[in-house]
Amino acid sequence: MHAGAPERVHKERSASDNAARHRITDWNPEDVAAWEAGNKKIARRNLLCTVAGDHVAFSIWSMWSVMALFMPASVYGFSAGDKLLLGAVATLIGGCVRIPYTLGIATFGGRNWTAFSAFVLLIPTGGTVVLLANPGLPLWPYVVCAALTGLGGGNYAASLANVNAFYPQRLKGTALAINAGVGNLGVAVIQLVGLLALATKRRTGCARSTWCCWQSSVSPPRSSWITSTTVSR
Repeated sequence: MHAGAPERVHKERSASDNAARHRITDWNPEDVAAWEAGNKKIARRNLLCTVAGDHVAFSIWSMWSVMALFMPASVYGFSAGDKLLLGAVATLIGGCVRIPYTLGIATFGGRNWTAFSAFVLLIPTGGTVVLLANPGLPLWPYVVCAALTGLGGGNYAASLANVNAFYPQRLKGTALAINAGVGNLGVAVIQLVGLLALATKRRTGCARSTWCCWQSSVSPPRSSWITSTTVSR
């Protein structure tokens, strides 16, 4: 046998043992002794991670209904109906993916699926930045991006299944309420951030953000996308 083989086998076993320690093979939340011995800490940790992921997911899910405020027709060429379509598509997809997302928890495990579904939302988030920075594109890429933000709606159903499995019957109501309440606050947070940005822009008469559009008052009228410089009216 090669001289380095025993060391390699030892490392592989160590990695396998570490993975096994982080994988729950037997979980009974109704076992009061086990719950007090440390299971409640595991459940709490999973709840906090799930709530944080849910909060961000709800923010991204409702993002296009807010971004429509920053898309004047003179810059992007979209009608009010087009903007409503973006929000409607995101909502529709969010509802449709909830069943497969719930099954994902049972198939791949709560930690794996929660991490995967959260990282997937980076795709529509980056896409939104690119699309808003490049006005003049047709409607369909905006619709596709809005549909991808709808995946954030599936995270909610998955999180409920995950939290429900970790908590005993006597605590399920409280845990699920915290998960749902704090998670849904993501919708309000992104709406308040959007309104605050609009209010600040109007109050200062300037724009200093890649999220804001500005239509010049110089004759003839023209539109400019503000990226990094400050423009005063």
